[in-house]
Amino acid sequence: MTLEQVSGKLILVEIRNRITIKIKNMSDKKEIRYYSNKNIIKAFIGVMSLYPLTVTILSFYDKKFLEMIWSIILMWLLLVLFWVASVKGTYITVNKDTKKLGSSNFFIKMKEIPIESIIKIGTRGMYAGTASLIEVTYIDEKGNKKTLGYGTKNLLQDNLKKMLNTLVEINPQIDLSSDLK
Repeated sequence: MTLEQVSGKLILVEIRNRITIKIKNMSDKKEIRYYSNKNIIKAFIGVMSLYPLTVTILSFYDKKFLEMIWSIILMWLLLVLFWVASVKGTYITVNKDTKKLGSSNFFIKMKEIPIESIIKIGTRGMYAGTASLIEVTYIDEKGNKKTLGYGTKNLLQDNLKKMLNTLVEINPQIDLSSDLK
């Protein structure tokens, strides 16, 4: 072994320790984020990309690509922005410290709801039965009953049970509809 190889291994060990420390610190956080199912989003983006792809191909075929280039760039850019906002900017959070349920839709944070004020979590069919909207019913500060849509059951497939278990762990009084149990 040469001196460079030994120092390279030492640096690798040091980098591994830093990563481990970061992972440990992240697990200490009390806010848990639940993201959408990425496979469903990929399929949706795939279907949405058919139109810009068709326009791009036809503009090459008609020899009008240079006339259409700004429209084509804008369509692809909007599609990429929609994909990033769907994958990274759309999630539901459960904060165990403040005991609040929050969400973000396309990087826009929504109002947080105290988990103790949640009385019911149910579903409602939408989009001709292809998706089930998760509805959260809670009592606001003024004592009024309010119901909000908090994502779709289909997009949260993998994380839905974990999220509901965390909510019921904080507030065992929550009434879950039968299709969420």
